[in-house]
Amino acid sequence: WTRKSGTTPSGSTGPSEAESGTHYIFVESSSRNHPDVRFVLQSANFSSGSSDRALYFQCSMYGSSMGSLALEFASTAGWTQLWEKSGDKGAGWFPVAVTIPGEATALRFVGITGSSYRSDMALDSIVASEMAPTPPPPMPVDQALSCDFESDFCNWLFKNVGEEEWRRKSGNTPSSNTGPSSAYTGTYYVYTEASGGNKNKQFVLESPTFAISSSRKKISFWYHMKGSKMGDLKVMSSVYPGTGAAWNTIFADSGSQGDQWIHAEVEIPGDVNKLRIVGETGNGWSSDIAVDDITVV
Repeated sequence: WTRKSGTTPSGSTGPSEAESGTHYIFVESSSRNHPDVRFVLQSANFSSGSSDRALYFQCSMYGSSMGSLALEFASTAGWTQLWEKSGDKGAGWFPVAVTIPGEATALRFVGITGSSYRSDMALDSIVASEMAPTPPPPMPVDQALSCDFESDFCNWLFKNVGEEEWRRKSGNTPSSNTGPSSAYTGTYYVYTEASGGNKNKQFVLESPTFAISSSRKKISFWYHMKGSKMGDLKVMSSVYPGTGAAWNTIFADSGSQGDQWIHAEVEIPGDVNKLRIVGETGNGWSSDIAVDDITVV
């Protein structure tokens, strides 16, 4: 791993700057460092404990030949994988929070380069906590859910239940004949990138916990589903924390809806405090689903 400021030496891969401050660390995949070259960054040993801990970090995985990045922990049973991502995640940094089991005695990041030099992955702002993260107090539902995606994903989080993540975008998506040509309003929207082996994949965007309210509210948003291999879009609701709590579908649409933004307004059940927006790509690259302007009315 190499410490760096500014862009990495290769074009169209790696971050353009640190997530915070001046420096970050990255994997240099040029020259003989691809394919399948392994880069390991390991912590010092630390004492195991009776309670879980947490690790927060910022990650960049931009490049058309991006490989994989994993976080592993050591214990008496050996090394165990905690978290893993692979493939191009687009330009920019994305946040990750991982719970570290109490039996852990060391951590390591393992980066494996892809098929070409466009596989510079990077890490920044690594922060460890002695205790597992405590859920913040519930937010008012309107504050928790509203987002226009102009500067970031607001309070919505990626969930590692599928294999891919929603991307923030301006203008056209990279593939022709699918996805919008622009945001519904403003400059940015979020979408599912169906190319590069992402057919029949699930993309999950989850809200933070919000206050359960007896006064029913509605979530309003705009969505775009153009493409000959278009999949499905769902809004799902649940209760957190809850043992075995089910995710119930409260909105669904499927198939190509033409080159247009469509408005949806969905009632939020009064007994739930979490929502998910789930995009499921179809059987081909022509399946870019987009969402913009989430508000609560």
